[in-house]
Amino acid sequence: EMNHKVSDEQEEFLRRFQSEMHGAVERGLNHAQEAARANFDALFASWKAMSDSTAQGLRETAGQISNESAEQYRSRLENISNSWMVATVTTLDHQSRDVIAKIAATAEERLREASAEVFSRFGDTLRERLQQIAAGFGTQPPAKN
Repeated sequence: EMNHKVSDEQEEFLRRFQSEMHGAVERGLNHAQEAARANFDALFASWKAMSDSTAQGLRETAGQISNESAEQYRSRLENISNSWMVATVTTLDHQSRDVIAKIAATAEERLREASAEVFSRFGDTLRERLQQIAAGFGTQPPAKN
């Protein structure tokens, strides 16, 4: 009977031991999970802050690159525009000089033609008048002195 009683007590002790061990393991696991969760939350917050900082830095860098690229592009467009303007002005200058030279040549030619015609008519008119005057001298009586 004593053996039986000791066996029962050993079994009871073993059950309580297992129950207490199971509780201790559960509490340890819960505590480890909470600690891991807290550490993970802190790690996640740190990673998020670092990620946000990196993203902000990338946005600033992209903005600077964008501004620099726009400035370079604007500068190139100004250079191209200036060279086109110079080329256009030069072309227009040559064309206008050619047109003015043609107009001057045409005006000079027309002026010569008009002058030649006027002088020709004037010469014809003068010749006619001189012939009329000469014809008038031949028909008039000589003047008495």
